[in-house]
Amino acid sequence: MHCTFHGFTMATRSSDKLKGPHAKKKKCNSCVEVNQEMKDLVEKKFLVALPQDFYDFWQFLCEIDEANPNNVLQPSKIRLGGPFDLLLGKSSSEDSDYLLHHRFFCDPPEFQTVIISTEENCEEHIGYYRDDPSQEPAFLALSHGGDTCRLLPLGDNLFAAVHSYILQAKNSSPASEKLMNNIKKVAKRKGYEIGNQTAKMVARKKKVVSKSFHTAGIVVPVDENGVGWREISLTDSQLKKLFGSILKEDANSSKSVDELQEIITYVQFANDECDYGQGLELGIDLFCYGSEKLHGYIHAVLPMAYSLLGYNAFETIILAHLNRRSRGLCNYLT
Repeated sequence: MHCTFHGFTMATRSSDKLKGPHAKKKKCNSCVEVNQEMKDLVEKKFLVALPQDFYDFWQFLCEIDEANPNNVLQPSKIRLGGPFDLLLGKSSSEDSDYLLHHRFFCDPPEFQTVIISTEENCEEHIGYYRDDPSQEPAFLALSHGGDTCRLLPLGDNLFAAVHSYILQAKNSSPASEKLMNNIKKVAKRKGYEIGNQTAKMVARKKKVVSKSFHTAGIVVPVDENGVGWREISLTDSQLKKLFGSILKEDANSSKSVDELQEIITYVQFANDECDYGQGLELGIDLFCYGSEKLHGYIHAVLPMAYSLLGYNAFETIILAHLNRRSRGLCNYLT
């Protein structure tokens, strides 16, 4: 028996529910499945389609505590974030609020937060990373937030990512151990691999053209003649030194600005020859360096790179983020 209510399908079941740390003694005979209308709304608001494991994880939590799915994650000091808050009934009248909700200072457009830490003064968050906004995410990664741009892969599905995070955490408890066991059971039943280096992730590594400052790697379309990608003339360490010199605003800053302008000119030449990946790498590195003083240079290369690659969603996200780039946890949905 099914009935639809506020974007969710309530399906009665006769089978026992998976019990978690907050399961009630009385058996619950309903689960929450997100219908297509709600999935379409999520994609419309966040500009990317969420994969099936996102909705399967939501259903897993709701089967344990339908009234408040976050209760299931509470023992591990994490909670749902990002697009999950739309499923929880939160909203905003401003479209850009959805794009910036739980988007931390150094989160590139490719990264979409879905889990955040509840620990005080902690900005750790887990998100999907995708190379192309029209495709499935490549994996999920952990960001420590703040001025740290590094993204640490946790798995290629949300069950694996949360399991890996809890496993690595220092706040293990019987309740979190029980949650990990439940996650493994459901993941196995649904065919999700638990592990932070799956075959899918290893295959992607072979396509990475540059690690970039966030170390998650950049993948761009490259044809059989190598068109699509061109290396920047400086190494990562040399780029960081160059950006740092510009920010110091000392006697050498003018020379460093000229050098960066020259690199941007080379990016424009690369764009003319369809090597769009060079501008993407430079723009991402400028963004990940983490200074508002570099926003003018980011504007000059990164939106154009996304546009030329056909990644219009990423272009919209980066422009919204640069317009309201804030430090700390950004709660825009209420």
